[in-house]
Amino acid sequence: SDFNPYPLSRYGISHLKDTLWNNIHYEDLSAAVGGEPTDLVKVTINPENQNEVFMSSFEKGLLKIVEDTPTILYNETNSGLDKAIINGIDAGIRLYGSQFDSQGNLWFVQSKIDEGLIKLTPGGQFQKVDISNIIDPISELALNKLAISRDGSVFFGTYSNGLLGYNPRTDSFNRVGKGAGAGNLPSTVVRALAFDAQNRLWIGTLRGLRVLYSPGSFFDQGQTPESQAIIILENGVAQELLYEQSITDIEVDGSNNKWIATATSGVFYLSQDGQETLLRFTKDNSPLPTNNVQDIAIDPFTGVVYFATTQGLVAYKGSATAPSDNLDNVHAFPNPVRPGFYGNVTIDGLMARSNVKITDINGSLVFEETSEGGSVLWDTTAFGKYKVRSGVYLVLVTSDDNLLTKVAKIMIIR
Repeated sequence: SDFNPYPLSRYGISHLKDTLWNNIHYEDLSAAVGGEPTDLVKVTINPENQNEVFMSSFEKGLLKIVEDTPTILYNETNSGLDKAIINGIDAGIRLYGSQFDSQGNLWFVQSKIDEGLIKLTPGGQFQKVDISNIIDPISELALNKLAISRDGSVFFGTYSNGLLGYNPRTDSFNRVGKGAGAGNLPSTVVRALAFDAQNRLWIGTLRGLRVLYSPGSFFDQGQTPESQAIIILENGVAQELLYEQSITDIEVDGSNNKWIATATSGVFYLSQDGQETLLRFTKDNSPLPTNNVQDIAIDPFTGVVYFATTQGLVAYKGSATAPSDNLDNVHAFPNPVRPGFYGNVTIDGLMARSNVKITDINGSLVFEETSEGGSVLWDTTAFGKYKVRSGVYLVLVTSDDNLLTKVAKIMIIR
């Protein structure tokens, strides 16, 4: 019989909500949509409707799920999507990276086809963008992750051509490639993209990390944007951060710090500018079953960070939550703090750059900090000197513009 070295994967879907798993077996998934949603490689949740989810198949099209129910598999029979045909051979509908923009449009990429950048509007219309003037889609092995800037420009990675960017307002492209003068990427294989709170684009490649500090100038005519390495000092010697690391994913948390997954070295948690490694998780110092971590996701409400490895899923209780729009839900936990508790108290529900003061009942200040995201941690000491005594402590929160205030209480029992 014929041997297929790359058989299609046929797996179902699992959805963790609160503490319960909802599982949809592949057979049920296939029957529900009347198709074969093989090789599901990317999950994108509609930020305006958390019950609406789109999954990219690297073979069969775009799967839509509403309230955990598969509703439609968009393919060549029922949508504007077309199969790629290479030398007369059916190459399928190879979708991967996807993300919603601020207008509710879902942008995604399709490999091996001229119109490889596609937008699905909120009204259900498919609009295509021709990428053949910037790269040869047929010779390109595959299009990869996708990220959208603050101003709506769309960036996506490739395996052979580095980083591509598209400006929908001017219908223009540009790209950065490998080496000095061509964009300064350490590799043409771009596998991870993430914009941070300062609209800087963090780029993970097969052989290292780069940052595009001014993506707004990416489309300047006649210019080749240069990505930058992050240089740190190790024992007084300048070193390139994550030099030669095979980066698989980058995620930005509520404090604008960066979680970076690698294929061989576990996970790195970096400060906002990358100058400090705050945490490092490997199979030797954490519950990670392997150092091959393929994906990271952050729950912005709880701060929990999920690591998808080649040998299973691991969760880490982080402290960085997304900032709130107001101070209505400021709260502290655990509360009360009981004897035997030696961890940190989290003050959550904060706006970005909120000022947080904690005083005892007499008004003596024991803690003060400005939040980066939606939470801060208090180690229950008086400015790190000694553990505070039993009693009621007041949490005084003020917004960055001094227009909003909130008071909460923490009971400490020693």
